Amino acid sequence: MAGIAEYFETGLFERVNAASLSSVAEGSIVAVVGTLKDGMVIEASDGGSIRIIETDTITMPSSGIVEILGSVENSSAVKPIRVTSFGDNFDLKNYEGLLTVMKDPAVSHLYAPPKAMA
Repeated sequence: MAGIAEYFETGLFERVNAASLSSVAEGSIVAVVGTLKDGMVIEASDGGSIRIIETDTITMPSSGIVEILGSVENSSAVKPIRVTSFGDNFDLKNYEGLLTVMKDPAVSHLYAPPKAMA
């Protein structure tokens, strides 16, 4: 697995929703976009819930739509490494459409990280 600095340099990491998180290996670095809910939960772009593991180094916004770049802790939880606020006007339905296109076998190779990073 590539070091975290390499992920930040290249911006190449798997984008997931709640349904696809369960197919990603623990420890993998992923990006998930969704709406912050009560407690440490994000409602992902597909409407499913992902638990956010608390860390002392990350300050979570109180509300809104965010992108969480983090490590997969289990099939339903991510430990944040970086959190970016997208405000309240980000189109999650459109983003979910992007994820659908990215997973299409006819074009998925265009979005996959290079083999050296896998």
